Amino acid sequence: MRETQIHQIKASLADFADKDFHSQTWAAKDGPLVSSPMEDFSRLYDDSGLGDALDSGETVFSPQLDEQLTLLEQLLGPLVENEIPISDLIEGQPMKQVRELSARILFGIVRHQADGHGKHDVGD
Repeated sequence: MRETQIHQIKASLADFADKDFHSQTWAAKDGPLVSSPMEDFSRLYDDSGLGDALDSGETVFSPQLDEQLTLLEQLLGPLVENEIPISDLIEGQPMKQVRELSARILFGIVRHQADGHGKHDVGD
């Protein structure tokens, strides 16, 4: 993965970890920050290339981080595909798990990079 893709993944994880971001963007009808759970899911897994990279079986970050990213995708899938009222989604226990796991993964990626991993293109 290129550094720009990794940056996008980290930004998406930070957004999924932030309850205030959800309240401001997912519940917004208009304004400078409007998004949806599905848009943010697509940005993390589709737009960044992360979903394809995980599906390829190649290690993206580390086996543990990749496993956590796959678990996050499994947790998020049903949440973003169902028509759950936004306030219920944001306040629900499943989304709390998503926020906690997103924060853990983000911390792990940052630590992984600080340890000297990910300073070059991975999987290219």
